[in-house]
Amino acid sequence: MNDSLHQLSDSELETLIQARTDELRATLTALKESERQFREFAEGTVLGVCMHKGWTPHFANQAYCDIFGYESPQELLDLGTIDYFFPEDERARLAEFREARLRGEEAPAIYEVRCLRKDGSSG
Repeated sequence: MNDSLHQLSDSELETLIQARTDELRATLTALKESERQFREFAEGTVLGVCMHKGWTPHFANQAYCDIFGYESPQELLDLGTIDYFFPEDERARLAEFREARLRGEEAPAIYEVRCLRKDGSSG
């Protein structure tokens, strides 16, 4: 048996658990601060920002909504998808880029995309 393995006493175990709990609390505090700073930046910038996962929007700032003709970020999030922002051919092209990345293949990191506004006009 390895000499470094031994049964921990209750106080040793409690000390280890407390140390890990403190570490996790500090990490959570840092994460919350990072999120606060991001939101402060994203909500204050004139650049349109939309974060999505699998075409489901999770965050949009007012500037993004203004660009696409939506009243508020909530209106945009309530759509449940960002499919509405792209013509069919652009959706197919973006899907190809995404699939290539998921397969570990090269795909452009920067590209232009034709988008649709809420009223159907494009830009």
